[in-house]
Amino acid sequence: MIIIKSDIDNSQVFYKKNIYIILGEVHVLAKVKLTIEDGTTIYLVNSRYKLKNSSLIFNNGSILIAKHFIMRACDAKNYKPVKCANNGGLWFLGSSSNVEKDNVTPSQFTATKICTYYLGRSDPKGGDSPLTDDIDAISVLGVENNEWKISSITSNHSGDDGFNVENSVITLDSLCIFDPKEDGLNVISSRVNILKSLQITMGKSNVKDRDIFDLESDERQTYVRLNKCCYVNISGIFGDQLKLVSSDLPQPDGDKYYTYNNKACNGQTYVYSQQDDKKNEFDDISDKISSIPIINRFLPIIKNIVQHIEILKNII
Repeated sequence: MIIIKSDIDNSQVFYKKNIYIILGEVHVLAKVKLTIEDGTTIYLVNSRYKLKNSSLIFNNGSILIAKHFIMRACDAKNYKPVKCANNGGLWFLGSSSNVEKDNVTPSQFTATKICTYYLGRSDPKGGDSPLTDDIDAISVLGVENNEWKISSITSNHSGDDGFNVENSVITLDSLCIFDPKEDGLNVISSRVNILKSLQITMGKSNVKDRDIFDLESDERQTYVRLNKCCYVNISGIFGDQLKLVSSDLPQPDGDKYYTYNNKACNGQTYVYSQQDDKKNEFDDISDKISSIPIINRFLPIIKNIVQHIEILKNII
């Protein structure tokens, strides 16, 4: 058992034969390479350590080289795995997360698969301050596509959102989120591309404002794009102020429970933030001509094409 309670300031290897305990806020510093052997397990200690939650944070400019590794929560007494999320989670900070953009070294995050269990922390009593705010299981901040080479993420039983992406552009082969305390996928001013598989299982709960998707646009258009023939298995409340463009997935119906389990083989699927409730020009025109039978017959197809064009215009 190896206990780590200070920043990682020199390149090193985490070996499968060892158990690694993260105690307190541990940063992998810029230009430092952390190599994690296939099958390694890393534990985050629950509860605060010197007023900071135990967390593993890859700073901007740091390097991760890994295949498949696991991160779990553990207790503070015996470092045994627990089924309770009360820690600082896993963080990836890219070059765009640094306000000083000059001479910033890009980050390099490479892994085949990362699996997490009971990471993050739910809303505690006492309000939202730096020491009491809720924390997501996995957070990606300011990471660009050229910095992100992590193929697969699995987040189980997170203390808050399952996977949080802010001011980033990333691509994943697969994303799996199971039973988060709050939202499944939280995306803020970011673009998330998923190529092969998206699975988000929320489970039925009486908790309000707990959605499959939570998207917000602050600085640039925000969307989740699913590649053609991507396998989609999602269940829960879809999310509000969202626009779904898909020839496969049915349109959500407000706060009704949503479920879809199939391949989306008829084209790409987009979920994007629609914070402006005003109807666009095409909606106005379609209302006027929808009474014409022959046009009305093909209107859904035409509208779907136009919506895709509008998204592509924003991408370009």
